Amino acid sequence: MKTADSSLFALVTIDELDIYYGNLLAPLLEKYLDWYPKWGTNENTCSNDGHYESYMKKSNFVKGTLQECCDAYYSWALDECMVLGGAVDSEASGDFYVDYHSNSCKQSCSEKDSTDTKNCGGIASNWIQTFKTAKDCCGAKLFWLDQASCIATSTKSAINEEDKGSKDWYVDWELNKCVRDCVKGSNSNCGGLANNWDHVSCHHENDTCKNTSSF
Repeated sequence: MKTADSSLFALVTIDELDIYYGNLLAPLLEKYLDWYPKWGTNENTCSNDGHYESYMKKSNFVKGTLQECCDAYYSWALDECMVLGGAVDSEASGDFYVDYHSNSCKQSCSEKDSTDTKNCGGIASNWIQTFKTAKDCCGAKLFWLDQASCIATSTKSAINEEDKGSKDWYVDWELNKCVRDCVKGSNSNCGGLANNWDHVSCHHENDTCKNTSSF
């Protein structure tokens, strides 16, 4: 085997070498940045190990991120998919999103990471609206509930009796008068917590509420 002529390499510039190796490595690196569903295995997750079949790429089954892949193919086991796929802490933001089944807000983190004060409901899909605080989530998505109770349930915290209720006014038809939406005894004007069907819209005991009670 003949030794390569050094004069040949002298004709190749550093820039040309960068272009050559860049063109060589780019397709290889791209494949390992793709996430594909691990169908045909006992794992409900996606992988970026590069071992997907060529038809997956051609049929657009391959996604750019773990989140996108789990959302597309394992939405029914999203938390499991994210965890098995190696989801990092940044994807488990801890922000709040609404859970209508429990009438509360849950935090975007793996359920196995729940604690006495952390109310994890699974990692939220990227199409789900999230909020930085339970207060914001309850106010936007569960506005018809008693907000203090909603926040307490969502954050696994205790609630004081005097904090319950909106403190707005509504009509007590038995007394034919306006009372406040709060626990009886916590304030002289409290008529008890309003029901869902009570019209709680008066911020003051004004003519609107008084006129309503006169019908």
